[in-house]
Amino acid sequence: MSFHTISFKKKLPISFKKDLEKVFFFNLNQAKHLDGIQQSIDSYGLMKIVEDGSYLTLEFDKSKPESLFALDGDGFNASFLGVICYEFNGEICEICHIAVDPECTFAGSFEPEMITYRLVEKVRKIAMDHNATRIKIPYSDKYINIKQKILTILE
Repeated sequence: MSFHTISFKKKLPISFKKDLEKVFFFNLNQAKHLDGIQQSIDSYGLMKIVEDGSYLTLEFDKSKPESLFALDGDGFNASFLGVICYEFNGEICEICHIAVDPECTFAGSFEPEMITYRLVEKVRKIAMDHNATRIKIPYSDKYINIKQKILTILE
């Protein structure tokens, strides 16, 4: 199986606002993670979409995490696939929230693309560059060692 090329962006073009709102605020899979999402809201505050010129970013009431947006390419017709928000707290990279298009999750037709894992793996690589030692997984009290590739956890 070969994976499609995924384009990761720190800012999302404003043309994707409706897609971001749909995946982030009206995601069909939210019900599976309600307790964890509530815990995230308690820790970081409510999320809002911020327009920054011709781009979008995400902020929480209590923090301004970094965001990484996944698109299925760089072109004009690219599709929005998901977003991951994270911040650094000392040597720990805390993933605050992940939202992925339901079609890219285990129940979706694009599940083989493993968008959630690819987002986490990309953050793991960024965290290594920041000398983090662990990643805190959202909606749980679990941590993973920064040197362990995310996909090897599945093996």
